[in-house]
Amino acid sequence: MPRKEQFVTTAGLAKESILVLCYYCFEQLNWNTIFADDTRLMANTPKTWNRRGQQVIITADDNGFSISSATTGDELFDIADKNSKNINLFLAQLDAAKNVISAYNDTSKKSFDALRETTKNEIEQETVEAEEMKQIIYAPGGNLYATYGIIVLNTIIFILMAADGAGIMEANGLVHLKWGSNFGPLTLSGDWWRLLTNIFIHFTFTFYRNHPFLKKN
Repeated sequence: MPRKEQFVTTAGLAKESILVLCYYCFEQLNWNTIFADDTRLMANTPKTWNRRGQQVIITADDNGFSISSATTGDELFDIADKNSKNINLFLAQLDAAKNVISAYNDTSKKSFDALRETTKNEIEQETVEAEEMKQIIYAPGGNLYATYGIIVLNTIIFILMAADGAGIMEANGLVHLKWGSNFGPLTLSGDWWRLLTNIFIHFTFTFYRNHPFLKKN
């Protein structure tokens, strides 16, 4: 995924002020800011009918910040050099913003704080949901163990049937019946249990290859 990055040194600005200033620049560029925490800021550039947007990330410390731009699609090359253009566009907006520091100091600070709080809440919610899902999956008797058990049982039955002569390349129908394959006359005449045991019965590769639904006309 094509990506460009550049570090910018800022004198006399604390990390918090840097992030607010960058947030203000994102607003002025009409980039959609989607993430904010104590050190990072993330935005998506606008999409158009003929091109994808890019993702721009600011990572700040007390010495300055790094800005990176990366494509969000499956492009292997940044032929139009969109990532470099995004960085240059941002830096130009940053220079302009430094001259109107009062313009972003209050309004943008409030918007930035609101976004940061929203991001924090979303991360906490995702953490809670992930933990709940983990408890469900790994709970005693949970679905994960049942699934593993079914896989193991199917594998064992396949091996035992193959050893009993069921055939791997050519099916032996009598062996399959012996192991509980569903056969209408037998099932309807009292062998109802075949409706359950046939779930674990596997035919050969040849059976599937020659199945009438898989044959070409």
